[in-house]
Amino acid sequence: MIKSSIKTQQRATNGFKVLMESNAVTQVQATWRFLNNPNVTTDDLFIPIVTHLEEEIKEQCKKYVLMPSDW
Repeated sequence: MIKSSIKTQQRATNGFKVLMESNAVTQVQATWRFLNNPNVTTDDLFIPIVTHLEEEIKEQCKKYVLMPSDW
């Protein structure tokens, strides 16, 4: 994909444009810092996802739910 061919005009795509223009080393460093932050755990990251799923299951699924069992 050629960077010059990517034109973003909407607010929702500005994050993508920033990622395309930023330095790869900076992206790797930011990811490393986030993943190695002792204040952020995998369980904490899943709390909002699980909460949302529980609410949607109660609201949307009347008879059955298909869900993975090997998280």
